[in-house]
Amino acid sequence: MVKLRSQDTEIKTDVISKQTALQIGLQIERLVAALDNQDLSQLQTMAERLKRVAEKNQIESIAQKSLQLQEAVTSKGELLNVLCTAGELIDLCRETQSIWLTKNEQADSASEETELVAS
Repeated sequence: MVKLRSQDTEIKTDVISKQTALQIGLQIERLVAALDNQDLSQLQTMAERLKRVAEKNQIESIAQKSLQLQEAVTSKGELLNVLCTAGELIDLCRETQSIWLTKNEQADSASEETELVAS
């Protein structure tokens, strides 16, 4: 298992499957749209969905940030805080997808090298 640290977060790369990366990608698009529209109701819904996906796949950093976004929206706090938290969640989601892509590119390269050596 490889753990990557980014800022104050840790992402376990062995728990990120292709399906998880795709689910997160779909949620990113919707979260960005809600953020652009400053749609607090949709931000709340997207935070709930991302939290479920993250908890199911043991991606603690996204689950925690999703919960923070839910709390920021629910508390009817300052809009700037809500928008900043949503932006941080989007960044975490993109980073998680990037990690999955990097991990799989490395696996593909290793597989190709093994095939070349075997031939």
